[in-house]
Amino acid sequence: MDKSRNGVHLVREIAITANLFRRVTDRIIEQRVGMTAAQANTLHYIMNRSREGAVYQKDIEQCFGLRSPSVTGMLKQLEAKGLIRRETESGDARLKRIVLTEAAKGIEEQIHSCIFGMEDAISDCLTVEERRSLQTILGKINEEINRKDREE
Repeated sequence: MDKSRNGVHLVREIAITANLFRRVTDRIIEQRVGMTAAQANTLHYIMNRSREGAVYQKDIEQCFGLRSPSVTGMLKQLEAKGLIRRETESGDARLKRIVLTEAAKGIEEQIHSCIFGMEDAISDCLTVEERRSLQTILGKINEEINRKDREE
C-alpha cells in the first residue's frame, strides 16, 4: 500500500540525497585530505569559529545537531590525526577547549576548497530563488524534527 501523499516520498528523497551527498563528498575529501567529510566539516567549523573565540564540544553539538557521543568520537579521530588538541579550561577541569594544531592550519586551504567546491556544485544547479526556498524548507523540516525529538 502506498502511504505517500501525492505519490511523493519526501523522507526517502531526503535520505537518498543525503546519502549520495555524503558518499561523494567522503570520496573527494578522502582523496584530497585523507579524512571523511564529517571530519572535514567539523574541522572547518573549528577553524572558522576559533577566529571568534574559544571552541568547545557543545558548540559543535549545537552547530551540527549531533549528540555528545558522536562528537566525542569525531574529536578523538581528529586528535589521533594530530589536527586538534583539547586543553583544560582554567577554573573547570571538565571543560575542554578545542585548539587547532599547526598540522590543521597547514591543510586549512585544502579543506576550504573541498567544502566550498561541493557547495558551489550544488548551488550552481539551483537558481537563487530555489536556494532560498530550499533553505527555508530545510529549516522548517529541521524545526519539526527537533520538536518531535524533544517530545519523545
